[in-house]
Amino acid sequence: MRGSLPPLVFITGPDGVGKTTLADLLANELRERGFVVNRGWARYHNYLSKPLLLLARIMRLNYRETHGASVVGYHDFHRCAPLAWCFVVLQSIDANIAALSKIIPYIHPNEVLICDRGPYDTVFDVMVDTGFHQLGMSFWNKLFTWALRSRDHMVLAVERDLEAALASPKEELRFDRKLPIKYELYRKYARKFSWPRIQNDGNLEDSVSQMLCALGVHRVSPTGDNHDS
Repeated sequence: MRGSLPPLVFITGPDGVGKTTLADLLANELRERGFVVNRGWARYHNYLSKPLLLLARIMRLNYRETHGASVVGYHDFHRCAPLAWCFVVLQSIDANIAALSKIIPYIHPNEVLICDRGPYDTVFDVMVDTGFHQLGMSFWNKLFTWALRSRDHMVLAVERDLEAALASPKEELRFDRKLPIKYELYRKYARKFSWPRIQNDGNLEDSVSQMLCALGVHRVSPTGDNHDS
């Protein structure tokens, strides 16, 4: 059963906000309510971008920094505009290859597919890597998400206080110099596109309730009665 839910739901947000945890909890909550739910994850290998990334490493635009046991990777394509635009084009193609191979085939009638990684997240990564922070407001955003153009879907933007994210078990987040920029970009575009914004600064139950409310799903009270979230 899928009911009135969209067949495809993206849980998007920067590193450290708890996307995967919330996606799993949301899937479990929907299953308990009788929905047929599948989980997807569209992180991908750089299919066509790999040669360019190798060139970027030679040019020292693609590098890693080690902080004890933590390793943080950076792409500083803003230092070379021609390479940056090549990266944008190739990443847009790669994002669609990933969507066509890892998302679209798993969309089925009467089922809900929940993904905590997808082409929207790739757009944000590319904006941070290239410094082209307006990319998401141009036709490029449509190009990155071309494979989804005819697919009914919803995007839930998970937000979290940056300080809380830095205190998470992911130690590499504490050393990522670009993390504040990514957090701001996600907030900016969530407002721009009117995506439901899920605040994950409290307990997980509250965050799941916010997602259910955004999806228009009724909660089940302890007495068994249904009421709006």
